[in-house]
Amino acid sequence: MNFCRLFYRWVLIVVVAAAMSACGGGGDTGGAGDPGGGGLPASTTKISGTVTLSSIAKSTKGYRGAIMMATSPLNLATVQLYNADKPEWLYPVAETATDSSGNYTLEKLANASNNSGAYTDNDPIPTGNYTIIAYKYSPITLLMSVAVQEYVKKFDGVITGHDLTAYDSSQVPAVVSMFGIVDKNTDGSFGSPSWPLPQNAAIQITFNMAMARSSVLNSVNIKDGLNNSVQGIWKVAPDLLSAVFYPTASLALDTVYTVTVLNTVKNVYGKEITATVTGQFISVASDTTPPNVALAEPAAQTDVPVNTSIILAANEALDINTFSITSTPSIGDKPACRERQRCV
Repeated sequence: MNFCRLFYRWVLIVVVAAAMSACGGGGDTGGAGDPGGGGLPASTTKISGTVTLSSIAKSTKGYRGAIMMATSPLNLATVQLYNADKPEWLYPVAETATDSSGNYTLEKLANASNNSGAYTDNDPIPTGNYTIIAYKYSPITLLMSVAVQEYVKKFDGVITGHDLTAYDSSQVPAVVSMFGIVDKNTDGSFGSPSWPLPQNAAIQITFNMAMARSSVLNSVNIKDGLNNSVQGIWKVAPDLLSAVFYPTASLALDTVYTVTVLNTVKNVYGKEITATVTGQFISVASDTTPPNVALAEPAAQTDVPVNTSIILAANEALDINTFSITSTPSIGDKPACRERQRCV
């Protein structure tokens, strides 16, 4: 069977958190074996570590392109904790600042009113799946230094040594896919008035680097042919690469919609995309057929390196925010999923 003919539209890369932890996640301690965590209430967590600034800038290849070099403490940096199981919560569930040595501790909830009022500020942080971002703006270099925990980690009990490395970057972000399309039109747009998208589909936009969560709220809009805005909610993937819009109601049938990503949308370094990007599609009948998903890599074999990514393929785009993988034995913390929309 021709693999590319069956699974031709969507490829998902699963980054195994255990392997990424070994590449810089720090020496975490605590966990399920110590749910109280040295005096903490059961099923809560307290996270601490150090944020350092790499001595090499990432301006030429983006925030993943640097080589690890000597680091120095990043003092007075803001450290934010995000709930990976609630991607619709665009505000951190806890935040703090590093001290003069770059050390931080996260232990109390915050921003309840901005996150649906689903918890109470100043309560202990419950055990759960989280990502962390740390950042600081320099008025001298005019650059933002940012550390992004790109995988999802389950925190339980007292966690120490969860260290992060921040980088500077002047790299500007770009939209790399929309509606499952990676090939742009000659004018830089995606799709067309004849590109079909089911009425019940979520609308997914993917960038080439981590984006500021809140910027999608005011910088992306979706409208019909009469210029009416589509109502719904945004969710941002844990690695901050994808923003997904969920309409409140099904889209009107046989209607052309336009998605506009304004040039005010920013990455985590505060850099905006160079120009406004648009995409168009026409709504078609709701899709009620489950997708076909298969393991593409690695092949069924032994002695697979621990840092090997797991690549899954599907015959249609999948909602990255609903994707979850379990295995026996466990592959570690809840993995981060990234789309790579091409046949491999």
